[in-house]
Amino acid sequence: MKIAAEQFMAIAEEVLGSGRELRTRVTGGSMGASIADGSVVCFEPASQRGVRRGDIVLIRSAMGRAVCHRVFALRHGVDGPEIQTWGDGAIQPDAPVPLGNVLGRLKSIEGPGRNPLTASARLHAHARFYWRRLRRLIRGRPPASTPPR
Repeated sequence: MKIAAEQFMAIAEEVLGSGRELRTRVTGGSMGASIADGSVVCFEPASQRGVRRGDIVLIRSAMGRAVCHRVFALRHGVDGPEIQTWGDGAIQPDAPVPLGNVLGRLKSIEGPGRNPLTASARLHAHARFYWRRLRRLIRGRPPASTPPR
């Protein structure tokens, strides 16, 4: 069942604000590296463990929309603490919003989604492999092994 964005925001604020978890289906490709379009995700209230850089959070954006993106920066703004998020597939970060706009933090992904930590670790493993391979080529040695899976 589809509901209007305003209705979803009201429900999300009510559920997460009362300390309960929220399960919902996400749409869009901005987090495609970590969360596939159409995945069912579970958010926990953000106040349970605080928000850290790298967390995937549900926020009320500067435009008033619900956005599920990764925390890019936490800083002190003119009006108090701010958070800035960035979608894994986006070319630039989102506009900063007050820390109070964080509704919840990603707890789990169900369905076709990928584990964001596993995806990140896999990316780093590939980067290390290819960096080592490039160094061997520069030094005149043949590359060894195959890329990680």
